[in-house]
Amino acid sequence: MVSKPDVQEALKEGGRSSTERFGLRRGRSLLVMFGIATALVLLIGAGLMINSFLRLKGPYAGLDPQNVMITEITLDDKRYSGFAQIHLYWEDLIQRIRNLPEVRSIGAVANLLGDTWWMTYVGVTVEGHPTLRVPHRGAHCNPITLDYLQTMRIPVRRGRYFTEQDMKPAPAVAIVNESFVRHFFAKDEDPIGKEIRIIEVADPSLEADGTPGTSLRDVGYSIVGVVKDLKSNWEIEEKAEHEMYFPYPQSPAVFKRPMRRMNLVVRTDSAPLHLIGAIRRTISALDKDQPLSNPAILEQMDSDSLMPQRSLTVLIGIFALVAVGLASIGIYGVMSYFVTRRIHEIGIRMALGAQPHEVHWLVLRQGLKLTLIGLALGLVAALNLTKLLSSYIFGISPTDPGTFAIVSVVLTMVGLLASYFPARKATKVDPMVALRSE
Repeated sequence: MVSKPDVQEALKEGGRSSTERFGLRRGRSLLVMFGIATALVLLIGAGLMINSFLRLKGPYAGLDPQNVMITEITLDDKRYSGFAQIHLYWEDLIQRIRNLPEVRSIGAVANLLGDTWWMTYVGVTVEGHPTLRVPHRGAHCNPITLDYLQTMRIPVRRGRYFTEQDMKPAPAVAIVNESFVRHFFAKDEDPIGKEIRIIEVADPSLEADGTPGTSLRDVGYSIVGVVKDLKSNWEIEEKAEHEMYFPYPQSPAVFKRPMRRMNLVVRTDSAPLHLIGAIRRTISALDKDQPLSNPAILEQMDSDSLMPQRSLTVLIGIFALVAVGLASIGIYGVMSYFVTRRIHEIGIRMALGAQPHEVHWLVLRQGLKLTLIGLALGLVAALNLTKLLSSYIFGISPTDPGTFAIVSVVLTMVGLLASYFPARKATKVDPMVALRSE
């Protein structure tokens, strides 16, 4: 039984040491609140990145990239000097590879998404519409073979794909993408049959081999189809280019040079890497000195295009987990210190009839208070700092309410859990021992 004098003496001792306890506890509490605020900012950043990454898809994701292999072939300019010779080579090679077992389809393109080697921009005009000049994001031109769009499974939105008849020097035709159509045509206007004329080229060297007296304005290209937009694999979040596809035999009429470099796109019935040997032998049979360059799997290229976002997400996630761990340890340490320093007071409360659940809540309340103050500081910081992530997130706001709410709830639960064990320890205090421990 605890006597009244013992309780009064204990209260006096508690008062004498309260100032000391407050100073020590305040310093530790500030560190814990700072840790919670830091953890909140990092967790929100990680949450936004993960949420964005789950929404983000590579540029080829909607094209069924499975079982597609891409390889680059560049013809020697000394051995392949004339257009007829180059045209014959591509026709022969593509037909031979098409006849290989397990090859479903094959096509070729001057440049893939993000491939800047051949990428060129031109100023164009469409009959009855304003001119699109090169300095103001001109159109991107891309010569292709007959089955390239079908092999890549780029869907046609209006009109048609190229046909065998188009794979001849005339008539001059082009397929454009949706971005091109949105720029030049009204919503209800039909672009099929409209004529495109190229009026300037961003790189004048592409016209160096031009026939004297000829002009880009001499050729009008009739639009025969509209296909889906594709975004670059190195600028996923940017809008699609204004794209024009030409039958590659017509490319000299546009750029006054034969196509010596093409990317072969092969769609197969099984894993395409198994066909690399057969394709290499096919190329050697046609020209033993012609190398096969950079064979790659389209599905892997699609995944690799997301590597910067994936790496940043993982890095922020690791930092966030470390911050949460440190914040949890900090809360646990402060609350353990809180219980130890207030063991005398807790003994008094229990001696005066306080119930274990009241003592338990006393400690939890202190831990919750630290957590909520830290969260408030962290939310203010996060609202400002997450704006720096705007260029790294896709399809979600830097101040997404859902992410902020979920992270705040998670950290609140972490704070309560870290306070639980010191609180439980406090309920086991023996009042007699506590009163005599000072």
